[in-house]
Amino acid sequence: MKASLVTVSFRGDWSLAKELCQSIDRFVDVGMEHVIIVPSSDARLFAPFGTQRRRVATVEDVLPSSFRRVMRSFRIEFGPFSRRFREMWLTPAGLIRGWIMQQIVKLSSDVVTTGDIIVFADSDLYFVAPLTMDHLARGNLARLYWRPGETRDRSKHRSWHAAAAKLLALPANDYFGADYIGNPISWRRDVLDKLKARIAEVSGRTWQDTLAATPTLSEFILYGVFADHVLGEETNGHFHDERDLTHASWHYDAGQNGGFDAFASNLGADQIAVLIQSTEDLGVDDRRSMIERMIAARATRVGDTAAISR
Repeated sequence: MKASLVTVSFRGDWSLAKELCQSIDRFVDVGMEHVIIVPSSDARLFAPFGTQRRRVATVEDVLPSSFRRVMRSFRIEFGPFSRRFREMWLTPAGLIRGWIMQQIVKLSSDVVTTGDIIVFADSDLYFVAPLTMDHLARGNLARLYWRPGETRDRSKHRSWHAAAAKLLALPANDYFGADYIGNPISWRRDVLDKLKARIAEVSGRTWQDTLAATPTLSEFILYGVFADHVLGEETNGHFHDERDLTHASWHYDAGQNGGFDAFASNLGADQIAVLIQSTEDLGVDDRRSMIERMIAARATRVGDTAAISR
């Protein structure tokens, strides 16, 4: 099996995407292609990231021609204040915001990738240890991140489970027993094809138009529920993995004294990536310095001193 890494980004996250690309080239198996999907207006800005293993594709490449952008993404920064405004799109289902569109783009990523396994890595992710096919596959089975019982008490997550039940014509249910949201997340290409066919069959419209008309949605929960509760665990081609491969800053109150120090010192032995949210008040240089300390500390703990010199 082969894997493709996918990053959906835009000009506001350019500096983070640059750091991600450098970490991929440093730590990720060279056999994995990397495709960055950006709005066509940002393609020239991202073009220098292209390499033998990395391509830049556009959002317009993966969407039907009936989807037209009417407002581009932008970020406003004023002193400590920073806020991202996502693009707006006109679709056959009406005007939709960029949050839903980003998920439709991820579900369309098979159009511009070649791997049997599609792995999503957001711009604010940074690899700190090798990612290999051993993390993503066991024989012909692909990894499915699966956290039983997690986020059961979160109303937003429950609304995403309920939306998945409706889209997939399953009995009404606002929690299917596990959470599937994380980073990086891996899907099977063949399961993704079946998921989109199911959505279209249930709605009687294209799957893109159907999701454009859906007010709330999580692509990762939608895929996980389909894989486990429509195809079934015995036939979906996945193995469940409860390990969180990423050390994320949202579990720490980084704004408090010592918050970043606590975050930096708690990288787990199985965690091969770090995610520092783009909304954190931390410059690129400070972010890079912290991550390099984490790489060195992790390498020392596991005895991989070669990682420091990569």
